Amino acid sequence: MIEQVANSSATPQPSQTNVAVVDPPVAPSIPILGAAPEMLKDATGFVLRTARELGPLFRIPLGPRTLTLIGHPDDLRRILQEQPKEYPRGKVVDPVRPMLGNSLPTTDGEVWRRKRRTMQPAFNKARIAKLTDTMSEVTKRYVDKFAEGERFDTHDLMMRLTRDVIVETMFSNQLGTDTAELDAAFAVLERYVARYSFVPFRVPLWLPTPDNISFRRARTTLDRLIVGLIAKRQASGEKLGDMLDALLEARDESGQPMGPAELRDESVSIFFAGHETSANTLTWAFYLISTHPEVFARLREEADRVIGDRLPTTDDVPKLEYAAAVIRETMRLYPAGWILGRIAERDDVFRGYRIRKGDMLGICPLVAHRFAERWPDPERFDPERFAGDMSTNNRDFSYLPFGAGPHMCIGLHLAMAEMAIVVAMFVRRAKLVVERPEDVRMLSKITLQVAGGLPVRVEMRTGL
Repeated sequence: MIEQVANSSATPQPSQTNVAVVDPPVAPSIPILGAAPEMLKDATGFVLRTARELGPLFRIPLGPRTLTLIGHPDDLRRILQEQPKEYPRGKVVDPVRPMLGNSLPTTDGEVWRRKRRTMQPAFNKARIAKLTDTMSEVTKRYVDKFAEGERFDTHDLMMRLTRDVIVETMFSNQLGTDTAELDAAFAVLERYVARYSFVPFRVPLWLPTPDNISFRRARTTLDRLIVGLIAKRQASGEKLGDMLDALLEARDESGQPMGPAELRDESVSIFFAGHETSANTLTWAFYLISTHPEVFARLREEADRVIGDRLPTTDDVPKLEYAAAVIRETMRLYPAGWILGRIAERDDVFRGYRIRKGDMLGICPLVAHRFAERWPDPERFDPERFAGDMSTNNRDFSYLPFGAGPHMCIGLHLAMAEMAIVVAMFVRRAKLVVERPEDVRMLSKITLQVAGGLPVRVEMRTGL
């Protein structure tokens, strides 16, 4: 199921003055609809197959639109680090904007810079340290419920666990114990955005289609719950030391707080990012851990040595080095943000290939992470690739699970701490056995998921 992106005859030579500039190769497609049917059916499989045949830069026709997929590290460096102003997110993120609004992941330029500076203190190391205890306590509640022979859907469990973590770290659990309404709303919103990201024709949100009606209802539910919490906290003046307090206390360079719309957008974005992406990465991690017994054994040994019988603290997180390596290698093979949108603001040439102003670009970590020149034997799961590396090094733009350049994910340290804690606490108490690993495949929604949710059987550790 893991496909290598190797050098191909379509891979261009470095751009030189005596080398002709050509248009990128075009993915297989059909008249009118282009490759939209394939992208809607199996986007990740189609992209990986095409990258293997055409190289890490090619065009994907989507009806009247065309997506130029970018997976070569040299091109990614140009877009993300050297000339990010020339490649903003722009209209490419329009499909997710109805859900996330004008938040940090959907804005550009001076608006983005102001937001980033304003929000950065909320994600400092001191606050992460304060939230680590909450992560451990939530994880313990789930581990304590494990029973020998129990079967469950890993993705469903991880979605509930990471939802509980973000509810407590962000809102001090003021949503209450009944989160079914919130879960259902997020599921509808994600399904809608995933469905309409690769359709060839835009469907205006105001049209009364069944999908649009469901989406608007779900968004209303989300706003009622999240905005209601924000308003209640502001009215009470209560200080709980959580992420919501940090957002309410944040001030821009002129000393102004966030307005109601901005607070809503940033809160929803943090909730989604801290919930969905971590849940999917953890699901993939436990698939790989289950199918690699030697990795499981090393993880358990590390958990015994570092945390033993107590709850992990912030001081333990840097010591969970192998857990971090496993998570990093998991994100290499299965990056949650497998494709990210940008717009070309000017004509350019990438290694001999023509990029035109206005081109819609798809930055693709899924392809870059399998680039054979940078990752020997790229289809092999090998946490040793990251042994001793606790940094955010992008490996010369061949490793981008949290993005790169100025737009690198603001919450990456928080996410890494949470995932290391969950992995360590789970493996110390039990093993999640994937009973049909041959059925596991990728499912592309807003984030990269395991199709079918990953059913597992619990094998409890004895003698503890």
